[in-house]
Amino acid sequence: MVDRGRRLTLFGFKMLRAALILAIPIGAVLLHRNRSQLPAVAYDPTPIPGEQRTLNRCPRSLEFYAPLWERDLKQPPIPTTPTSPPAKPPQESIPALLATFVAPDGRYAHFSDANGRVEFKTVEDQIGGFRVAVIEPGRVRLTNDLQDVWLEVPKPREP
Repeated sequence: MVDRGRRLTLFGFKMLRAALILAIPIGAVLLHRNRSQLPAVAYDPTPIPGEQRTLNRCPRSLEFYAPLWERDLKQPPIPTTPTSPPAKPPQESIPALLATFVAPDGRYAHFSDANGRVEFKTVEDQIGGFRVAVIEPGRVRLTNDLQDVWLEVPKPREP
């Protein structure tokens, strides 16, 4: 009498052989049925109209990558560049106040800017990134988004 485990093993092998025998004709039928969907040629070297083919698809030349393969591998890795802090807005130079004029028809201030140009300004005029807010006898208030500055007329030199 044959052992029960051995009978199950023999039965398993018979089923596997039957499955393989049936798989070959089923695969052939499926392949034949889907043959119309398969391309006739896997690769066609003729270019597609309107397509540009380039051999070199790399946007950079090899000289750009030369430091990577020319460096000594025993050296430590190349450090990354640190990120720079955000740039501060440029500091506007404060114009020099030369004189003020208070008259019945208006108030005027006489300025010299950083370029050496001399200008007359009234209240609400712009000069060097500042707005003239107030003109008083002997002094002027300039404002911008960051600063509020009072300028005074310089005292005359002693002889």
